[in-house]
Amino acid sequence: MTPQDIETVERELGLKMPAGYVEFLARYPASLKELYFDFGTWREYLCDKAFIIAADRLITVNRDFRAQLQINDQGSNADFRGYIAIGHDPGYNFYAIDSNGFPVVYFYSMDDGWMFEIEPDLDSFARHLEKSWEEWDLPKGRESRK
Repeated sequence: MTPQDIETVERELGLKMPAGYVEFLARYPASLKELYFDFGTWREYLCDKAFIIAADRLITVNRDFRAQLQINDQGSNADFRGYIAIGHDPGYNFYAIDSNGFPVVYFYSMDDGWMFEIEPDLDSFARHLEKSWEEWDLPKGRESRK
């Protein structure tokens, strides 16, 4: 993401992205950009869903995340408004970070509205995704995006 993309995301979401996240996006692991699932007629790249690197996609996913938080937080004392969704799994459960700069990566379950820590930082989350990709029993490949 470019500095202009970062500004656009921050303006659209109304919050500041943590410096550690911005730095991570600048050095996003090339290996993650190459990973995809092959569904025959289309490819689904990991960086389009699980760990998003495109500004427009990040804005859309965060709007969806916030909408879901409003639905699930009815009557709840949980306050997840300060979190930024950085991706999601195939079931549209979200991966998120705290916008206050804490490096922890959280998993937000759509089913029950719970959020819990899954990785201590973005680098270990990237390794977790790559390992999971290798273990998933789906047709897949590795190729630089055009």
